[in-house]
Amino acid sequence: MTAGPTRPAGTVLRLRPSVRASPTADGVHVRGWSAAFTVSGGPGLWLLWQRLEPALRLGVTPERLAAAAARPAPADAVRRLLRALAQHDMTVAVPAGWRTGDGTPSGPVADWLEQLAADPADAWRRLRGAVVRVSGADSGPAVAGAARSALAAAGVARSSGPGLAASRPGLVALTAGPVTVVAGAAGFVTYPMPPATAAATGDRIARRLAGAVPASTSVSGPLAAVLGGMAAERLLRAVAGLPDPGVQVDGWPSVLVARAEPLAAGFRPWLLDGPPHAGFPENDGDVDRTLRRMDALCDRDLGVLPAARYEDLPQIPAALAVCDLGGRSLLGTGATTGAARLDAVLRCAGRALDPHAAGRLAVGVDDRHAAGVLLRRVAYRVAGRAAVAAGVEDPGWRGDPTARRWWSALTAGYGAEAHGVVAQLAGGVFVARVEVYGRELAWAVEGGAGTAMAMAAQRAVAVRQGRLAGVGDGAETHAGASPGRIGEPELQDSLRRIVRPARWPRPARIRAGDLWTALHTTGFAVQETP
Repeated sequence: MTAGPTRPAGTVLRLRPSVRASPTADGVHVRGWSAAFTVSGGPGLWLLWQRLEPALRLGVTPERLAAAAARPAPADAVRRLLRALAQHDMTVAVPAGWRTGDGTPSGPVADWLEQLAADPADAWRRLRGAVVRVSGADSGPAVAGAARSALAAAGVARSSGPGLAASRPGLVALTAGPVTVVAGAAGFVTYPMPPATAAATGDRIARRLAGAVPASTSVSGPLAAVLGGMAAERLLRAVAGLPDPGVQVDGWPSVLVARAEPLAAGFRPWLLDGPPHAGFPENDGDVDRTLRRMDALCDRDLGVLPAARYEDLPQIPAALAVCDLGGRSLLGTGATTGAARLDAVLRCAGRALDPHAAGRLAVGVDDRHAAGVLLRRVAYRVAGRAAVAAGVEDPGWRGDPTARRWWSALTAGYGAEAHGVVAQLAGGVFVARVEVYGRELAWAVEGGAGTAMAMAAQRAVAVRQGRLAGVGDGAETHAGASPGRIGEPELQDSLRRIVRPARWPRPARIRAGDLWTALHTTGFAVQETP
């Protein structure tokens, strides 16, 4: 909802239908669909609200409300309440009498518009002038019938005819002017889009859902009512200029996915129709947003990667998560479960794009993160492995409490016969490797001896912990790179002095494929090295 326009003459102020209030010890608490506030000032405020509310429900001018309070104190309280209501978008200006007479909306439709619209009368004029064409009814009669019923209840004109050229049966399209919404028997309703792209998008969503639900070209009963009704609502909101019910916080489109048994529906992110938010800023430390981007990639219905599971895994001493891909378990770890999930998903994405594990491609939360993974990988290959194999150890890591903690967890906690070596590759670049029973379990390249050993030992603990839990294949020994680590730009500059320019990472060329598109849409970066 948005703040209402300036009120012209002949308009009245009404409460939005969802607004409710209750008394407090010192005033009144008012709540709406998406906001709430409390006004304090004594128990008399509740009595004042009880007098104001009926007038605001019917519609009244603010001037008349102010005039009704003869004394200054009540007048000031009225102004405070009206100001708070306006600030929280709980009132709306409408023409006096707009709900009565010929050509006016029904009561439920008027309430719906007054709840959502900045200008309900203008939204109604748009709906009255629209003609919605329903096509594809032969392949989805129950869904089309439910949509027609919803359109009729809204007082919107309808027509039937061609207009949906889909290569897959079971699609019903609702079109009004430049906007189309598609409902599919696979159990989905698209977001509003141009008619020219609607059939192809409906096709792609149906194929994406085909593995999650039994193939079907028709539905009936409650599921058909949900699909047809939501298709009508999303189209009508677009026509009337109202907010779409499936708006995602990060801006990408959403698809309603519905199931019949048990009956359930919810909006899921759709990432495969181009990147409205491609190119998120360099990692800004917003962990919640990064995890939302990850969750969109791994959405259970429309995602392109398996979700990282962690609920059945031990989370002490290291947080663990696993992505299962093509018979392999990609093990992620981190200081928190969220970090472990992100690590697992990024490793999974990298393996999906590079199934032969050539190691020349990496996926990161941004370009710097992905480049850091690759620079470390190349530096270890060209210089790091030989440096630690020489056995010339830098003892500086033993003074680092984090490194000692993870080393103790590996050796004392798991009783592992471990051997760890740290060597300096260049100014400000250290490599660490951890072996257990003579086998390399983990390695890391970082800007300090202690940090390198801490990262390598943590990865070694995670691999050991995962093996005991029956997950992880141990093939990925690289500790990785933490997004946004302090000193990362300087470390990468130093790594570039070790790695030949011909091997420096660069943004990967975007290839065809759902995973490439989804990564680009969600702002994850893919870098590659020759």
